[in-house]
Amino acid sequence: MRKTPSILLVDDDPASNYLAKLLLLEIDPEFDIHVRYHGQEALEFIKTADGEVVSPTLIFLDLNMPVMDGFEFLEHFTQLPASESTSIVLLTSSAYPKDIERAKAYNITHFINKPLTEEQLRDVLASVPLYR
Repeated sequence: MRKTPSILLVDDDPASNYLAKLLLLEIDPEFDIHVRYHGQEALEFIKTADGEVVSPTLIFLDLNMPVMDGFEFLEHFTQLPASESTSIVLLTSSAYPKDIERAKAYNITHFINKPLTEEQLRDVLASVPLYR
């Protein structure tokens, strides 16, 4: 039996989260989708209160968020064992070359400028191991 992929959307923009969730559920209504609005919330979700670590299959991560931005999240997340089996897609409005260059230091699967399209999403889903 295949494990349902767990997808974490980390973005402070409700419209972006809504669009991504809508597109994901159109492709596969069985996806287990979680939404967090900044990096700190995402880390708290991944590191649960009882000390267990939730390992999302795929994370869509914005860079520019309050409280903890995407790069701060990546610095903390890459220290967790969960990071080794999680694919990360940067989904951001940032097109700064410095951000793209900085992202290369992390194991980023894709760098996508908002808004997410169905074609981009299908490309991502085809290239990452969803069922592990």
